[in-house]
Amino acid sequence: MEQNVKLFLEKSAYTVGKAGEETFYENTKCECGDLGIESPIEQLFYCAIKTLQRLNFIADSDPIEFDGKYYLFGLDVNPQTEINKYRVDFLITNWRTHHGQHSGKQIVVECDSQGWHERTEDERRREKTRDRFLIKQGYKVFHFTGKEIIEGPYVAAREVLAYVMGWDDLGLVDMPGDP
Repeated sequence: MEQNVKLFLEKSAYTVGKAGEETFYENTKCECGDLGIESPIEQLFYCAIKTLQRLNFIADSDPIEFDGKYYLFGLDVNPQTEINKYRVDFLITNWRTHHGQHSGKQIVVECDSQGWHERTEDERRREKTRDRFLIKQGYKVFHFTGKEIIEGPYVAAREVLAYVMGWDDLGLVDMPGDP
């Protein structure tokens, strides 16, 4: 390739990347507000999971018609979700069809800051009761401390995505600054 073409391609790649950067930033910022994600540690986790989702080419869930029925395929990241009488920070589902069976591998993610969780015996008891209920309903529950998320948001997001996707987490793109 000629040098002038290489230089033009480099400028074009930069332009495309910059446009994608601005779109991702604005969309993710708006989603945090629209979806009611108010806690800074939950916002960090959401940004990290959306980043890794995009870098690993994991599609957002989308309804698809198959044999006259509609199915969801892809990843659902649902913050502030009600499950029975409990609100969870995130319910994340990887919808898929395998051998004609439609299912979703789900995980509940809790982002626990010391300022809001397990401060008193009564609060700890309520949280443990809720976790037992969710587990009995078939949900896997992952708790991350605020410190874990602040120090390594991509580490937490990678662990969650690896679980719901059924991947070895080494298959996910690593991010700068991750251990």
